[in-house]
Amino acid sequence: MQKYISVLVFLVLSLSLSAQKQAQTPSQKSTQIKGELKNNSGFEKVYLENILSEVVIDSAVISRKGKFSFELNLEKSDFFKLKISDEMFLMYIPEPGEKAEIILDTESPETPVIQGSKHTELVYSTLGASADINQKIEDYRAQMELERKTMIRKMIDENPTSLACLFFINELDVNEDFPTYKKLSEGLAEHTENYLVADLNKIVSESSKLAIGTQAPEIELQTPLGETKKLSDLRGSYVLIDFWAAWCRPCRAESPNLVKLYDKYHKKGFTIYSVSLDRDKGSWLKAIKDDELGKWTHVSDLMYWSSQAAVDYGVESIPHTILIDKNGIIIAKDLRGEDLEKKLAEILKD
Repeated sequence: MQKYISVLVFLVLSLSLSAQKQAQTPSQKSTQIKGELKNNSGFEKVYLENILSEVVIDSAVISRKGKFSFELNLEKSDFFKLKISDEMFLMYIPEPGEKAEIILDTESPETPVIQGSKHTELVYSTLGASADINQKIEDYRAQMELERKTMIRKMIDENPTSLACLFFINELDVNEDFPTYKKLSEGLAEHTENYLVADLNKIVSESSKLAIGTQAPEIELQTPLGETKKLSDLRGSYVLIDFWAAWCRPCRAESPNLVKLYDKYHKKGFTIYSVSLDRDKGSWLKAIKDDELGKWTHVSDLMYWSSQAAVDYGVESIPHTILIDKNGIIIAKDLRGEDLEKKLAEILKD
């Protein structure tokens, strides 16, 4: 929703400044808003805020059923926010005397249901149409990128002994296209003096130990209680090896998703083996407690980037994840968010 708002606010402010230059003296009219907040997760009030002045004009209590209402006297149309929070609000452009009905769902705030406020309806119908077009653009880009990668794979597959392939191989992800990398490395074996070939061989050598379809290297580290816990102790379950740290903001942002997925799929044979790259034990333990991550296995040697597990797995940035099957075979890498959920749904379907 926010990606549309910055442009919208700029336009609104410009229009509002222009409108203020025109003298208007019509009589005030009572304008009413009846609203409903669906899937309320703890919000108690909604605020009516003038966009130009950023002054809160009024507030209304949200009932247990999610209902709220406003009544204000307007002499002219103006630009407001119906604000639930700094991140969640609705642009509202009333006409004097109108009676608006607005339904806002916290799970899809970008698509409110609006009746009785023609300007506001026009704003969101246009944003909705723009969103559809933007999605088509993204889908087209993704399709073109897929076609480009397919073309590069075909070119390398048909010309594995050509140095020309080195100009294109880096456009493929070694995790997704390890067989292509390996084939090119073997095809250019006679060019050992070429530094680009040497770099390619190094990538293939390091990735071969962690390629999809290979056995995940053993990890043997201590838990917060000082007990030794091996990765292989979890055989029989699908395991997400999660490299993270208390100081890593993206890692912490992913914590709620990991908790959700663990709760959803643990009984179906899924668990997590979290390897911390922290240096301070207190910070590590606090993060586990604060993010409610204590349901699964946590290990660390508190060696930061020098952790033996991080070295063995070639970890250069975090969060970094490896998904292994019940036999310890690597089946996916660097999945999180929706991508991780889709993969788990695929392999752990009923």
